Amino acid sequence: MNDEQFGVETIKRAVGIVIALGMDLEDHLADDNKISLSEAASTVIEVAPDIFAVASKAGELKSELKDWDQEERVEVLEWAIIQFDLDNDKAEKAVETALTVLVKIGELISLLKKEEE
Repeated sequence: MNDEQFGVETIKRAVGIVIALGMDLEDHLADDNKISLSEAASTVIEVAPDIFAVASKAGELKSELKDWDQEERVEVLEWAIIQFDLDNDKAEKAVETALTVLVKIGELISLLKKEEE
């Protein structure tokens, strides 16, 4: 496995944490529109191993984010959209659109950086 692919997997793991948190919180809110302390704690405990794993690779993650290319952005975006599944379709579409916008902003920043060089 090359360093670039490893970086994509690290980025996916970091994004996966956010996806898991969002989906878990939606599940807790579905019951009574509230999140109890025990529900919040169980959510944190569930993702804690992944948080520590990603934190231990923070340097690699930072380096990869600095130089990831368009193909990697699209790969991560497509993966995230497949992974992210909310019961509320409108909210899910809004988040997916926001992710797409973030990728486009990344493209713009990359383009501007290349023009400066």
